[in-house]
Amino acid sequence: MFSKYIASLCAVLLLGVGGASLALAAGAVMEELTGDLSLEAALALALERNPELEALSFEVEAKEGNLLQAALFPNPELSIEVENVAGEGDFSGTDAAETTLELSQPLELGGKRGKRSRAAELEKELAVRELEAQRCANYAAVSQAFFDVLAAQQQNRLAEEQVGLAEKVFETVAQRVEAGKVAALEETRAR
Repeated sequence: MFSKYIASLCAVLLLGVGGASLALAAGAVMEELTGDLSLEAALALALERNPELEALSFEVEAKEGNLLQAALFPNPELSIEVENVAGEGDFSGTDAAETTLELSQPLELGGKRGKRSRAAELEKELAVRELEAQRCANYAAVSQAFFDVLAAQQQNRLAEEQVGLAEKVFETVAQRVEAGKVAALEETRAR
């Protein structure tokens, strides 16, 4: 029974840095947790199931896309302009219409593309570092929670041993009282 409590506590602590989705994620993890949970397994679960880490991973992917886009030349532009359409007199109808087709390509001067690429590269690097910082924070939080649970399990084991010893002492005193070797007052003290 206590191990289920510890598993529940550990699942909650594992996903404690996940924010709003904590209740849903903890429920899903509890269905999978059976038996003992090692530190390595706890860390793996925390990395796999943490929504903040997943969001930061998507952000890194988006920054990679921005980096690719920044390295490209600007797109050419095509425009069509039609004048003198649906006018009056000589300009009525479409016979006197003038059509202009324009193709333009922006030329970037002053190293704009290189600077844009460098800025995108730095943004991606920042996103990667934020992801690593969050990953390290999760490692620390999960490790701390794991060892807190381990300490609680040890305290529980010791408390159970103390209860067992106290019960044995009480049984021994009760047997001695029954045998008449000690006064009934000793049995009351043993309780």
